[in-house]
Amino acid sequence: MPGPVSRDARRSGLAAGLCAVALLLAARPLAAQPYGATYVLPAGGFAMCPADRRTLPVTVTNTGTATWTPDVYHLSYHWNAGATEVVRDGARTFLPHPVPPGAAVTLNATVAAFDPGASPAPAYTLKFDMVREGVTWFSTAGVATGDVPNVTVRETSVCLLALVGTPAVHLTFPHIDHCTPPVLRPGGALLCSGGGFGARGSGAVLKMAGADTGSGLFAAGGPAASVPLPLYDGRADLWRDTLFLVSVPADLTGFMRSRVTVHVEVGGAPSNELPLTLEPVLEVRWVGVTNVANVACGGDGGGSHRNVCTPLGAVHANGAHPNPLEFPTGDHGQDRFRGHVYNGWAFTEPLTMLLDHPGQATASGFHGGSPDLDLAVDWHYDWDFTAAGVHYDLAIPIQGPRGVPFDRPAF
Repeated sequence: MPGPVSRDARRSGLAAGLCAVALLLAARPLAAQPYGATYVLPAGGFAMCPADRRTLPVTVTNTGTATWTPDVYHLSYHWNAGATEVVRDGARTFLPHPVPPGAAVTLNATVAAFDPGASPAPAYTLKFDMVREGVTWFSTAGVATGDVPNVTVRETSVCLLALVGTPAVHLTFPHIDHCTPPVLRPGGALLCSGGGFGARGSGAVLKMAGADTGSGLFAAGGPAASVPLPLYDGRADLWRDTLFLVSVPADLTGFMRSRVTVHVEVGGAPSNELPLTLEPVLEVRWVGVTNVANVACGGDGGGSHRNVCTPLGAVHANGAHPNPLEFPTGDHGQDRFRGHVYNGWAFTEPLTMLLDHPGQATASGFHGGSPDLDLAVDWHYDWDFTAAGVHYDLAIPIQGPRGVPFDRPAF
């Protein structure tokens, strides 16, 4: 009969057992994770101004188990000052194609700077991060970000002074020498240099070229002569005798791409008018045809058929069904939809078709980017579907300037 086991022996046996368990756990492969990424990044040490956008080459490798599809997986970034996140949602860079596990893709990532305010941090870290839209950032799922350190984001007024300098001669009347950017967009900023701007006076004004002849629309209220431009971020220090920085109102709508001018007035004295271009904000709307039904196109079993069917509820379309009947095996035909949109609007991708029975209809001839629509839908159904016929909806997206009608000429 074995004798008692000493305490030390029991401890040694327990330790040996724990080591064995640890070895077994180490030998077992870890469960694969759906999200995983590694990044090859450019060096840091560069500087940006608040309005800057920069393109950086970034190579991303998919180290997870999920394939990255361009519709929901994008490359983005965060801005950090030390451990403090100052910008959460960066601009998105889209994938050119699906990226399966183990594959890598090199992207030209678009990075937008931010306004650090009057007291920027000495340096910021740009943290690249893949995102599955509507689900998770990869970093939230435990994946390390790709960090570009030591990026300087300068204070706005410092950038302005470096850009325009100081005129050698003080002007006693306002005169605008130069403005940037030459193409404005609602929600953007406009920086102008010159002299004689003094105190803010009546501020800067944007004028639609030819507004009195109805060549443009502002704010859905019809032609307007001018729109005041407020100080950028409400900061009075950004209006000086030699320069000013103003904002283009974000809610400016109801116009096509237009020629505009900017001018100021100081002490009742107007400046020259400097020509610029104003781009509209584009929006997407959906038009199309709904409840297209071909049930009336089939035979009635007695040998009588109808040779022409008309889709119901058509918008921007007329439909005629050349409808040869292949009795008794089934029926087939073609619908044609034609339409036109105006004022800078165009049909765009993607066309969406919803079918009661998949495979019964196919669309062809659709070309995005054109104001004209000429769409063919070839449909068919087997005799088994006679009672239901073919039933489908079409959703056709159009893109154009916000606040401008698309179904009639505006000007």
